[in-house]
Amino acid sequence: MPDVNKLYKRQMVFSDYVTTNEYVDSEVFDAKPYRTILVYVKNKHSENSVNVRVLGFMGKRWRELIPEVILSAGSELYEMLKEGVSLVKIQAKSASMNKEGIIEASIEGLR
Repeated sequence: MPDVNKLYKRQMVFSDYVTTNEYVDSEVFDAKPYRTILVYVKNKHSENSVNVRVLGFMGKRWRELIPEVILSAGSELYEMLKEGVSLVKIQAKSASMNKEGIIEASIEGLR
């Protein structure tokens, strides 16, 4: 029986994070061992929108994998990545000045 932990990994990278006016990085996910990366982001705020984007480390620098997306109150982003990246992170900020959102985000890796 294969060890499931070697085939799959899920990491919460933002947990009830309150956004600010500037982009803030999530925890970094080590994507090297995985072929498929799943990115999930939810704006848990009941009124305010947030901006999010996903970056991957390729070669010697961070590159934008998913351009800036506006998540309205209560909405979600769920994307699958197939790029050969070694690290993945999510950045989040408030969509409007001084109007915070609440972000929950996870990154999953599948071999």
